[in-house]
Amino acid sequence: MAKMSTPLRDLLIVAVVAAGVLPMDGLVLNNCDLSLAGTESGDVTLRSFSALHGGIGPDCRLTIQNPDYNLPWSGDDDIAGQLIVYGGVQWDAARTNLGVIDVQDGFVIGPIFNRGLVRLRANTIFGAPGGHLDLGGVVDVDADARARIDAQSATVSGVIRLRPTNVTFNPIGQYQLSLLSGDCTIDGATLELEPGPGFAPAWGRVYNLIGASVVHGSFAEVIATTPLPNPRWRWELRRHNNTHFRGHIVHVADVNRDLFVDELDVSAILAAWHTSTSGPEDVNGDGFVDFADLAIVVAHFGQSAFG
Repeated sequence: MAKMSTPLRDLLIVAVVAAGVLPMDGLVLNNCDLSLAGTESGDVTLRSFSALHGGIGPDCRLTIQNPDYNLPWSGDDDIAGQLIVYGGVQWDAARTNLGVIDVQDGFVIGPIFNRGLVRLRANTIFGAPGGHLDLGGVVDVDADARARIDAQSATVSGVIRLRPTNVTFNPIGQYQLSLLSGDCTIDGATLELEPGPGFAPAWGRVYNLIGASVVHGSFAEVIATTPLPNPRWRWELRRHNNTHFRGHIVHVADVNRDLFVDELDVSAILAAWHTSTSGPEDVNGDGFVDFADLAIVVAHFGQSAFG
């Protein structure tokens, strides 16, 4: 059962809710102190100069609309339903997200164990500057979001989903997602790449995907949810200066990745002949370097990323 109070109408509002006269669904509250038991259902909107207590139940969708105010949220109760944020919300004790946190605008600040879904829209912040973020589950980043995850420390073990567009093609110092953690560890996480609006890939293009201060570990898997237009092109994730990740579109026949298919690539194949490897010399991806790999290089001999 939810309890609400305002400076002028404490007794009236609490009595009406307790009697079941005022349903949760469709409530829009201003300047209100809202306590949730975690069993409510329906849509609730909490606006400026309010405060929040308790947890969000699986059948509740709470929208916070406070563009000029940092709404405080006490306790460590779980988020099992949906939290939609326009503005800012902040808590101190670590809580678990089992549902959906959708940061449409502004920020969500507080230590968290994410086991659900976090959506980050344009120029949003999700973090715990003085605490820890445990990012299991899914972090879904809008195309061109320039979103930030800011924490004293962070562990990423779930899925990071990005949507490259041509706007994110090799920008200077710009990333779709910035990990501003003092100490970020990527532990068995998956990077998913979905095409964003206007995405027009080409061999040799480079996309700044994730920027970070200090990163330990790397992604266990990179998944392209939509195949690239040329069956011989691949996404290749590269880590630069221990601080950021870039997505390169490579041609598998360009073994040495110099943007040309030539005698240097043939030489690289021969140097690794009849060995087991997962490196670029294994052109066809079967784990072994042999005539099948050489045949692909020969079939594309003379091609380059420059036309």
